Amino acid sequence: MKAKIIGLDLSINSTGIYSSDGKYHIITSKMTKEMSRCEDVDIFEYNKVDDINKNLEQIGDYILYVVEKFKPNLIVIEDVAMGATFSRSLIDLTGLNYWVRCLLMKNNIRFITVPPTKWKKELIGNGQAAKDLIIDAWRRITKNNIKLKKIDDIADAYFLCQYGLNMNA
Repeated sequence: MKAKIIGLDLSINSTGIYSSDGKYHIITSKMTKEMSRCEDVDIFEYNKVDDINKNLEQIGDYILYVVEKFKPNLIVIEDVAMGATFSRSLIDLTGLNYWVRCLLMKNNIRFITVPPTKWKKELIGNGQAAKDLIIDAWRRITKNNIKLKKIDDIADAYFLCQYGLNMNA
C-alpha cells in the first residue's frame, strides 16, 4: 500500500499544504487577483480578524477538511524555527502549530514535526537553505510552473511531504 502523506507548512497569513497525490492548497488571509486565477492550487481564503483564536479555528477547520478528503497515513508539519526572532508573529505561529497538533491528536491523525533545518539538510543539502534556493529546487524537481508570486509555502509543504515519503520508503 502506497503511503498517503501531507506536508504542512503552517502560517497565519499563508499556510501551504501538499498531499502525495500531487495536490497543492494554500490557506490565505488575503486573496489576490493572481491567486483567484491560479487553477493549479486550491486556495481557501479565511476571514482574518483581530481575535487570534478565531483565525486559528478557521485555519484548523480547512486543514481538517483537506485531511478528511485525502485521509493521509501521516502528516509532516514544519516545526517552529527555534532560532526565530521573538515577536508577536512567532507567538501566533507557535499557537497555530500547537492548535493544529491538538486537532490532529483529537481526531486520531498521525503526525510528526520536523525542524526546518533537518528537512532542508536532508532534502536540499543545506540546513540553512534560503527560500529562493528551496523554490528553485522545487521547480527543478517537480517541473512545476505554478504562477504565484508567493510560492515558498507550497514548496516547503512539498518537501515536508517528501520527507514523510522518505521515512515510509
